[in-house]
Amino acid sequence: MVGQFWAELLRDPTFPGSLQELGTALRAGLTRLVVRANPDTLEPERLTVALMAIGMGVFLSQSIVDTEASPRELIDAISVLLRHSPPSP
Repeated sequence: MVGQFWAELLRDPTFPGSLQELGTALRAGLTRLVVRANPDTLEPERLTVALMAIGMGVFLSQSIVDTEASPRELIDAISVLLRHSPPSP
């Protein structure tokens, strides 16, 4: 159902403006939190995009797969994946 909801938001021409505005406001607020939590961050916007992507993925995963993994378990699993990722070219 969550997937259908997002598909409808993207398909319906009355939503893109408000959806874009919501995304922009969410991104700006989250970027402020990233900077406040770590003022020395060199690329707060990139961290914000990554956090939003992870958050959306967790939300969809828990909605569709009905996983009972806690946020801490998910963070630990993502950390393992990132440590074992090949370096960027």
